[in-house]
Amino acid sequence: MLFPNTEWSGVAFYEKIEPDKLGWTENWRIVGFYPIDLGGSASTEFDGKELMEMQDKAYEDNPELRNCYKGLIHSHHGLA
Repeated sequence: MLFPNTEWSGVAFYEKIEPDKLGWTENWRIVGFYPIDLGGSASTEFDGKELMEMQDKAYEDNPELRNCYKGLIHSHHGLA
């Protein structure tokens, strides 16, 4: 584990795995992750401006991410 005692957060890009005929699925694959904040031992945070800057960088680096779903991702390093 790269940061075993530190919370981290960022934006992740996902795609569906084998959606049904209505487009529903329970299985997703992360195809891109862009970290924004390496927090402290108990928290991590970032603001909308940082999110938009990282999203723009992601789209510039990998234009195909525009076709993905987007969400926030963060750690819970202290949970066992």
